[in-house]
Amino acid sequence: MRPLLFVTLALGVLIALFYALAPSRDMPLNLTPAATLAVLPAPSPGTQAPREAAGEAPAAAPTPVASAAVSRDAEPPGVKVFRLEVSAEGLASGPAVIRVRQGERIALSIASSIADELHLHGYDRHLPLRAGETARLDLVTELSGRFSYELHQQHREIGVLEVLPR
Repeated sequence: MRPLLFVTLALGVLIALFYALAPSRDMPLNLTPAATLAVLPAPSPGTQAPREAAGEAPAAAPTPVASAAVSRDAEPPGVKVFRLEVSAEGLASGPAVIRVRQGERIALSIASSIADELHLHGYDRHLPLRAGETARLDLVTELSGRFSYELHQQHREIGVLEVLPR
């Protein structure tokens, strides 16, 4: 009888501590910005990059962090459009990291050479992609944090959406 009473009491104390120490749902996330990608300067004319001089294939230049939208078409005011191109290898062009503020209206315009599905984690948004077509995902960035997006069927991460708190 005593062991059962002790286990019940201990369980009650653990549950009370869990609820007393759990963060409230209204508390904002306190995230530190992740390191950004470095963009190395191109070698001067007439010189070779260190990898090429060593006989290795040149490395692909990293895609810089995007903090402003690139828009070619007329968009409604206040919508930031980010253009991405994806292939079977992953992100072919466009920013690898999209950085915006909480509460902004954004659109991801994705030209795909393959049939797949874009999945934006955290927001749990899905966008069907058809080969040779451009699809668009419109979103209001209500949640702050760092959210990866992937080619869902290939399980290949292609980028990150960073939403900074207001």
